[in-house]
Amino acid sequence: MRVFSNLAISLDGKIADANLPSKALGTPFDRQMMQKIRQDADLILVGAGTLRAHPRAMKIKKKLSSKKAQPTNAVVTASGILDSRWPFWSDDSVIRIIFTTSEGMSRALESCQDRALVFDVGEEKINFKKVFQKLKELNYKSVLVEGGGELMAGIIAEDLLHELYVTLTPRIVGGRSNPSLVGGAAALWKNLELLKLKRVKDEMYFHYKMKGSKRV
Repeated sequence: MRVFSNLAISLDGKIADANLPSKALGTPFDRQMMQKIRQDADLILVGAGTLRAHPRAMKIKKKLSSKKAQPTNAVVTASGILDSRWPFWSDDSVIRIIFTTSEGMSRALESCQDRALVFDVGEEKINFKKVFQKLKELNYKSVLVEGGGELMAGIIAEDLLHELYVTLTPRIVGGRSNPSLVGGAAALWKNLELLKLKRVKDEMYFHYKMKGSKRV
């Protein structure tokens, strides 16, 4: 299984403004690149915070896609708290999967209302090895992680991320409470290899390989 991520960051490493979560960092070209990268994914994986900021299905625009089906959308939530009124639930073109904990299971099932597959992958915290093992069992070959920072931290800590696409935008966001590319409580100190670098006007596009990553 290939596991890769794609996120835009500000010069100070932020991926969003907590007070304006839906405000995009990147340009229209960056969003076009996002669509192209999504075409390589069987499944798009996000944290609950990312879905709260953008509560719609994560899809490939039809004019860019040669796929027969949209990528499956999967959400990681330890608490199981998801708004059942989000438009995310009403899009019949995507399959939905929710990964939660034993504690969050009842809340997740209540929110889903039979509109998603729900899996218990931990007691109080998400076990990311179990997440990707389940995806392997479900025969997913290519998983795209689109944030947020806590989800990235959990996956990277277990050496489960293989590649990163990062757009460096010409912005400074600031704010100590604003999420960064990789969050978490502990320092990770992981090494990367630069595979490709591209400049488009004031934006920089990086493609990295994670050193020491593991295959599921």
